[in-house]
Amino acid sequence: MNCKKKIVIVGKLPPPFGGVAVSIKNYFEVLKSKDGIDVELFSPLDIFKIVTSKAKFVHFNFSKSYKRFIYTLICFAFRKKVIHTVHGQYFSVKNIFNHITGLFSHRLLVLNQELYGNLAPIYNGKVHIVSPILSVDTEFSIESKWIQDRDSGLKYILLYSNKKTEIDGKDVYGVDFVLSFLNELNELGFKVVFLDLGKDYSFLKGSSQIDYYDSPMNFKDLLASVDIYIRPTSTDGQSIAVLESLSIGTPVLASDSVPRPEGCYLYQHENQDEFIRKLRSIDTKNNKNSHKLTSVDEYLEIIGFKDAL
Repeated sequence: MNCKKKIVIVGKLPPPFGGVAVSIKNYFEVLKSKDGIDVELFSPLDIFKIVTSKAKFVHFNFSKSYKRFIYTLICFAFRKKVIHTVHGQYFSVKNIFNHITGLFSHRLLVLNQELYGNLAPIYNGKVHIVSPILSVDTEFSIESKWIQDRDSGLKYILLYSNKKTEIDGKDVYGVDFVLSFLNELNELGFKVVFLDLGKDYSFLKGSSQIDYYDSPMNFKDLLASVDIYIRPTSTDGQSIAVLESLSIGTPVLASDSVPRPEGCYLYQHENQDEFIRKLRSIDTKNNKNSHKLTSVDEYLEIIGFKDAL
């Protein structure tokens, strides 16, 4: 019996439902569903299983430079092709751990053009841009939406908070900002669907002004079920939720507090008038997929999977 594993993904699955954990879960599940590919998921603690597996490719998702360095050298010694996804905005080559990682890695996968431009000239041929999630051939139709009765023209907008967090006294997720003019949104024909996984706003449960949920659910289905996804954050990383929303055709209205993917509608952070004006201008009927995700085949081509068979 051939139990050879061709690709090993190293990391932890959610919960917690952070961006990196969701990315790892997506890559593992999408690759696993692809015919002809053997993929296995290991915790970073399973280093013995990682190096003794039959996999030629080992894909890491570390944020700490010293962890990238240590695991890269160990796996390189065992003749593995080491792949790293750099989930953050920075990968300083002045950091000796990062630089050695780049030299001994097979591929460095980055999520933005700026980082690619900085690293590609240094690590020639190793650096590639990918999306933090791989595309899935899934189609959603209006009939599958769980929210009922749009005949009156009511539009549902999704607001998400993992756990209430404040920086400089301001709510990072922008929940307080949206709640401050909830009445006006209702009067304009918008109903907020609020997923509050931290249960920090449980006092909203049962309110007629908002559809409140505090239990984990299929977030992609939820995105497909609403008319608009709003991202009023004061700071942000490469939001996987934004990319997922764009990829399935649900418009995104986001603050301009950080650079956003192409296809987002932007408003000035904490500017209520501009938020409402942009929200009312979004055409939810004719929106099409506006952000291309990396496909499984593209990922396999980037890492040289077929050439290694």
